[in-house]
Order: sequence, then C-alpha cells, then structure tokens
Amino acid sequence: METAQLLGNIGEFVGSIAVLVTLIYLTVQIRHSTAAVNNQVEQESSAWWYEFNQVMTLNPEILEIFQQGLKDIEPLSDEERRRFVWFVASSFYRIMGFHKAWISGHLSDDSWKPSERYLRTLLEHPAVDIWWRTGFFNGSDEFVAYIEGIRRDVDREWEYVDIARAFDRHAAGHTSGNGQTS
Repeated sequence: METAQLLGNIGEFVGSIAVLVTLIYLTVQIRHSTAAVNNQVEQESSAWWYEFNQVMTLNPEILEIFQQGLKDIEPLSDEERRRFVWFVASSFYRIMGFHKAWISGHLSDDSWKPSERYLRTLLEHPAVDIWWRTGFFNGSDEFVAYIEGIRRDVDREWEYVDIARAFDRHAAGHTSGNGQTS
C-alpha cells in the first residue's frame, strides 16, 4: 500500500507541475496576444490620422469645406454643410473606437491624446456643438458620457485659426536657403 500511496503522491506532484507549466505558458501567450492587439490598435490609430491628412491633402474641396465649416458654417451651401457634418460625424465614430481601445488599455495615452485634442477642438466650434446637441450621434453610452464631460470643459469662445496659412506667413519671415531673410 505504501508504494501505491507513493505513486499517488508522485502523480499529484507531476500533475501540479503540469498545471503550473500550463499556467505559465498561458500567461506568456496572453501577454503576446495582448501586445499584438495593442500594436494593431496603435497602427490603426496612426493609419487613421494618416488617412485623415491624406483626405485633406488630396481633396482640396473637402479641405475647403472643412476649413470653412470650422470658420463659419453659414456661407456653405446645403450640400457642403451636409458634407461637413458627415465628415465630423465620421470622425466621432472612428474616434469612439479608439476611445474604447484606450479605456481597455489597448491604446497608449500618447496615441489617444491627438484624438482627444481633435474632439475638443471640434466641440469648441458652435456648428459641431449644435450637431452634437441634436442627438443624431448614435455612439456608446460610455463615449457619449465622455464627450459630455469634454463639453463641460471646453471654451466656447472659439476662434478658427487656419494653421496652413499661419504657417505660410510665419515661414515667409524666416530665412531662405541662402541665409537671407525673405
């Protein structure tokens, strides 16, 4: 009987070691999987900003509508206003996905900050604020609550700044390639 008990104890010990090895293996696999998901989400965030800039760069009409919509939506035609609003709405929906990833820890703070700054900038604009208050955005309750928190914090005294034109004026005051001020 002593041999059977010894074999039983050895079996339990081996079984415990097997469970421990399995747990270690699963922990490593989960870490690799989490890292892969985090990397994918980081890449998607970067790709979205690249695409956003590409749309503006390659489609001057969209850029002009967006810039005019941020300055003052009134001069836009009805169709241009719709395009402006749809562009803003699509940004909110895309950023909602990044917000979910950020909340769940799959998107770094550094990658989330540009999205939050963009949201804050949009929400400062009266036309975007009106669009938001209409309730047409069908986002998650969590994201809507987040946006409402931002809306309480934003400064409504907003002035449009055309960064590209400001940069052009700033660059004109710097030296040219030959070292002379232009």
